[in-house]
Amino acid sequence: EEDFEEQYEGEKRDGKKNGKGRLVFKYGVYDGMWENNMMSGMGRLELNTGNVYEGTFKNNKFEGCGTLRWKNGKVYEGEMKNGNMCGKGLMTSEDGVYEGSFFDNDYYGTGRMRFANGCVYEGEWKLGMMWGEGKLQTGNGVTFEGEFYKNQKHGKVIRTDAKNVYSETYNRDNLETSFKLKKNSKGSVGKFLSKVASSMKSKDDKDALFNRPKQTKEEVAKQLDKRAKNNQYHRNDRSGFSSGTKIPPGTMTTLEDPSRVITKTEHHKKDTSCNSPVSSGLTPPPLPPCPPPPSDHFVTLQQR
Repeated sequence: EEDFEEQYEGEKRDGKKNGKGRLVFKYGVYDGMWENNMMSGMGRLELNTGNVYEGTFKNNKFEGCGTLRWKNGKVYEGEMKNGNMCGKGLMTSEDGVYEGSFFDNDYYGTGRMRFANGCVYEGEWKLGMMWGEGKLQTGNGVTFEGEFYKNQKHGKVIRTDAKNVYSETYNRDNLETSFKLKKNSKGSVGKFLSKVASSMKSKDDKDALFNRPKQTKEEVAKQLDKRAKNNQYHRNDRSGFSSGTKIPPGTMTTLEDPSRVITKTEHHKKDTSCNSPVSSGLTPPPLPPCPPPPSDHFVTLQQR
């Protein structure tokens, strides 16, 4: 501890550094609160290496909340315990931006990392690595959701791209099995277009978005007239009547004679005039028996 003290300017009590003071020592400069010759309370420590910590101290250690700035540009803002990054925090570095839990200066617990290459991982961490259940979204829109081990896909993973969804199994990032589950009919682009289209009030705006050709009123009228004629044709074809024939309510026609109109009550009674075996009460003739198998059939089975 004596190596720390080289030049001190500040408050003292009972011959010890207590209160606010500034100390220039062998490894850097501390400017802040003291308690019984120890850095305790709010303060700023700048080391000769260029690293700076600004926040709360306790017994010469980082404790509470503070901000660490490294010479290489890395910045940590969050909770500190026993001199280490521990608890909730935000780390910004050349690798990306991490926000989540820390333990002993490592990403540990749950957190979200936006990497510098555009990938985003959200899930469990251990020893500063993606480790456990999580979801990784790559820069090209492909998503991997499942198990990770030491920054690698390991175990069961669901892979989703713009078109399909797959159930896959990995062993240290090596693909072992892959099965297509379903077609992703509404990918990220499809969802975006659908959302934009639903917010539009004008049909012309939707046509312009999906590049649909605009139709004139005459073309629309012809299309509707053609559709109506097709529907009328199908209705006439099913009923057996020509166009314009009206069917009395509560009645129907027979397939054998479409011009014959009967009531629904008569329809449920046995009609002996019909040629159908079922409606006339006749049973259909029995099916012919199956031909016997070849004579060498059983011999072949015994030889097998």
